[in-house]
Amino acid sequence: MLGWLWFRVLGRAGPEGRGLKAPVLSLIICLIYAAADESLQRLAPNRLSSAGDVLADGSGAAIAIGLGRWARGRGVRKTGSKVSRAPGL
Repeated sequence: MLGWLWFRVLGRAGPEGRGLKAPVLSLIICLIYAAADESLQRLAPNRLSSAGDVLADGSGAAIAIGLGRWARGRGVRKTGSKVSRAPGL
């Protein structure tokens, strides 16, 4: 969810939001957040920290970002309570 939200925010940042800059930056932000979360878990008693959790978070973010790019490329737009195609598609 976090990856998709960052992708939406960064993708609206003008022409540089198009292409690979927004998705890559979104994934980097998510990985930094996941690593910070895991390092904080190490400080809590009875909690374990693992690199596998960071990879799982990163994989989820990558899937969400990929779905966001796919939906944007197809011109899918939510209007009201139904999903419709963008005009001209």
